[in-house]
Amino acid sequence: MFSGELAFNASTRDQPLFFPESCTNSGTSTGWANSVIQDQKENLNNPKTALLVDDLHKYFGADEVLKGISLEAYEGDVIALLGASGSGKSTFLRCLNLLEIPTSGKVYVGGELIRMKKDRYGETVPEDIKQVERLRTRLGMVFQQFNLWSHMTVLENVIEAPVHVLKIPKNEAIEKAEALLHKVGIHDRKNYERKTESDTKDISAKISA
Repeated sequence: MFSGELAFNASTRDQPLFFPESCTNSGTSTGWANSVIQDQKENLNNPKTALLVDDLHKYFGADEVLKGISLEAYEGDVIALLGASGSGKSTFLRCLNLLEIPTSGKVYVGGELIRMKKDRYGETVPEDIKQVERLRTRLGMVFQQFNLWSHMTVLENVIEAPVHVLKIPKNEAIEKAEALLHKVGIHDRKNYERKTESDTKDISAKISA
């Protein structure tokens, strides 16, 4: 059962977005929201606090897409974002690892603030790109259009990021990848290479699951 608070209006088409009860909007229930965020700021060293977002805003030109989003999430939480197409769900997720740069607000990952600054043009940019790269290794994201590299086998696709981003030894990555392919029922296709678009989409869907 989904229990949530009407958190914010993230769309220029006035489409609402719902979050679980731990997510708040700076524009609604302000006192309660501020209390939640303050409690979380005082407990950032709690290892169970996986993610904290404080008053996140995002503009595209004059259009404000994210209007003061605040969210707390703990290790093991499963959180659903519900809303119409274009209501800001993907933009919010992309802002968490700076695939989109938030206009303002704060994001903490495991209690660590992603440090931002203003550049000489007044735009918000990461203060330390090495910090961003390091934290991105702890933030996984599966895109809606999840595609395989066509020149690689299924197994090679699965181990690419662990080997080249997380620097996991290749043998260890292969062992973990084979276990995951067994789990989703396609281990027998680990050496499969792309043949048709429908085959690729089928395998992609299973890997992303």
